[in-house]
Formats: sequence, structure tokens, C-alpha cells
Amino acid sequence: IAGVELEDDMEDCTDGTWKQSGQRYFTCPPRRAFFCTLDALKPDSRFDPTASQRVNPLSEIPMEEIAPDSDAHMITPSTPIENQVERYIGEERGIQGHQNSCYLDATVFGLFALSSVFDSMLAEDSEDPAQQEVRELFRNGIVNPLRKNGAARYESVMKLRNKLDNLGRMKGIAHEEKDPEEFLNMLFKHMLAAKPFISIKRPFGVEQEYFVQLFLELTEADKMPDIQALLTRMFKEQNIRFTEVPMVVLIQVPRFGKQFKTFAKVIPNLKLNVAELIENASTAKCFICDEQPAYYVCKDCSRDDDFNPGHSKDIKCFCETCNKRVHQKKSRKDHDVENEKPDAQELELLSVICIETSHYVCFTRAEKRWLFFDSMANRIADLYNVPECVDCSDKLNEWVYNDSAEGRRRLEHTPVRELPQYVRRFTQDIYMCVYIHEDAVMYM
Repeated sequence: IAGVELEDDMEDCTDGTWKQSGQRYFTCPPRRAFFCTLDALKPDSRFDPTASQRVNPLSEIPMEEIAPDSDAHMITPSTPIENQVERYIGEERGIQGHQNSCYLDATVFGLFALSSVFDSMLAEDSEDPAQQEVRELFRNGIVNPLRKNGAARYESVMKLRNKLDNLGRMKGIAHEEKDPEEFLNMLFKHMLAAKPFISIKRPFGVEQEYFVQLFLELTEADKMPDIQALLTRMFKEQNIRFTEVPMVVLIQVPRFGKQFKTFAKVIPNLKLNVAELIENASTAKCFICDEQPAYYVCKDCSRDDDFNPGHSKDIKCFCETCNKRVHQKKSRKDHDVENEKPDAQELELLSVICIETSHYVCFTRAEKRWLFFDSMANRIADLYNVPECVDCSDKLNEWVYNDSAEGRRRLEHTPVRELPQYVRRFTQDIYMCVYIHEDAVMYM
């Protein structure tokens, strides 16, 4: 065991006394003495004369990559899927972090590493010189090197941040930590001139937005909700609808600040069905429970005496649960019930951005393959961060996307501290989910 005097106060540290024995081994100011095993110590690189001579581990990655097709500007993700995923796995893969850039690194990796849906925003030239420079820095310095070499250097990211800072669009972006939502809103709206992805009809009018922020009342049943249930419930509670099928949906999961989570665990659905959330979807209420939506329509029930005393003989509509219960009765089993439920309109889950103690990371997927990306996974000589991508497919598919009831119960009832690392971070630290429609590339 070694005792170390720290430069700054730290919680649970002492004045040189080892708590377990009560014996003092050395004297220092309170909250400065830290005890640990010898193998947990390493030399302070500030006093290493060779540290300044060390090179960036990503120094062989080009600072810039120009797409071979001058018209397209973008290097597209490689195919097949296996090649695309394998290119990123390992240390020194992904976007290299530097000076609180994790919010940007995780977000850009989640949007561009395994998908070309957002490419059009970077590929198109702009008549505005500032916007054009930002697009070139973004695509040639970050996205293209990332796709071609599996990694992008921090210097390219800093060029983009410094440019955005000089333009005054976001104060402190060059060195301070920001929220992904704050960064993307500025990028989409002011630098890439992208049209809002979603159109939502609210009681006071229609709004064009880039994000859906989940705000809803908590219930006792919200122990481990999924994104589909939360989104559907919020739309119902707030009486809102999409005016059209969205091609992209960025969903912010409820939190009370960066430190406090609204839900202990949240499950991001692999597919998000928005059919019932479109404005022209049925708004009929169930004749029995008065709930919406009621897609099951029965003309025969309008002639049923059990329903009609005191009621009009209008066509009866039922929700799925009440429809089953009503038509279990022998006299109604032959009723001609029409299911007017709209066809599914599904978006696929692309990425999940997570935050833990002010550090952002990203999970992104291609079919059943999942990558976990951390732009600051390791550090060399206190000079360079080393990004890393890990294949976490087995754990997520086993624990989170196990369709059996037993699998869901295991995930719900396993204490957080006992969950596998990537499963815990994936379900507990969710900040934002990125969903894309299969036709998104054609419309973006």
C-alpha cells in the first residue's frame, strides 16, 4: 500500500491517516492523503523529460481526406456492413478527443460513422463563405478521414471548433463542454442550413423542430420504460401529432440536469413506429373505455341491444383490448370487425448518445452489430487522448434485445452495479436516441 499526498482536496481522503487502522503514516492537509496499491501508481508525465517528445498516436492519420468523386464531396461508408464495422474496432479508432470535445466527438460519430443519411447536409456547397468553410472542415477534416481510415485526429476537430468560436455562433465552443443538443441545433440551423427534421402540430399551432424532447408525468409503472412507450404517451398527454412521417427523429431522454436521471433504466426500441402519431391517424375514442386510439370498427355492434339503451346506434369503435373482450361473447363472435389501424411507419435506431459524470460516449449500430465509442478512453503522457471503439454486440443483444419475458425481467431486476459495463451505460446513461427512416437518404 502507498500513501500519496494530492495537490487538491478530494472527498474521502484524509490528513495522512489510514482509515481502516486509524494509524497516521504521514502528515498533510485534510482531504489530501490518498491510499492505494502500488500497481495503481504511475509516474507523473509532467516530470518526465521525454514526455514532450512523444507523438500523437494518430499522427499517421491524414489531417484531411478529399473524396475521389469531386461532385459528391463525401467518402461514403464502406460495404458490406462487416467491413464497415470492423474498420472502427480497437484502440486509436474513432474521433480523437481533446479539451472537452467529447460531446462533439460522440455526436458526430453517432451520425456519420455507420450511416450516410446526414451526408447531404455536408456534401452540398453553400454560397455563404463561412458556411462553406465549416462544411469543408467538417467533411474533409473529420467525416472523410473517419470513414476512410477509421479515425480522425483532434487537430481537425479543433479547427472546426475554433472556426465556430470565431464566428460567434456558440460562445466557448473552442474549449468548453457543451450539450450535443446545443451543438447540433447551432450546426443544423446556422452552419448547414438544414431544414428541421420534424413538423409537430400542437394545440397552439404547427412547429418545425430538429429534436423531440420527452416531457411527461412520471408513473409507478415507469421502472424500465422504452422509448416507444414514452413517446406515445407524451404525444397523447400533450395532444400533439407529427404532421407527416418524419425521416429523422432525434429524441432527448428526460433528465434533471446532467447528473440526475428521470428513469433508472430506459430501453431504446430498435424500431420506432410513428404510424399512430401522425396527424391523420384515427382519433376515435373507444366506446367502452373512452381511450384513444380506437381502430377496431364494428357495424354489427351498433345493432346490439346491450350497447344501445340510452345510446345512439352509431357505428361502435373499440381499442384493441376492449375489442377482444367485447367479441368474446358468443353472440358477437360472428361480428364483422374492421381493423382500421394504419400500416406501420417505422424508423430504425441508429445511435444512442450517453452521458456519465459530464462525459459523453456513443453506441451506434449496423444491423445486429453494436459499437461503443469513447473519444477519451485512454491518455498518453497527459498530452494525447486515445479514442477507442469496442464491439459490444454480444452483451447488448443478450441483455437488452433478448425478446423473451425472462430476459426483460432479468434486465429490470438486476441491480445496476451488477450489470455488464456496456449494458449499464446503455440503459442508464441515455441522453439522446437517433432514429432514421429507411427512405431518409432520398429525402434529406
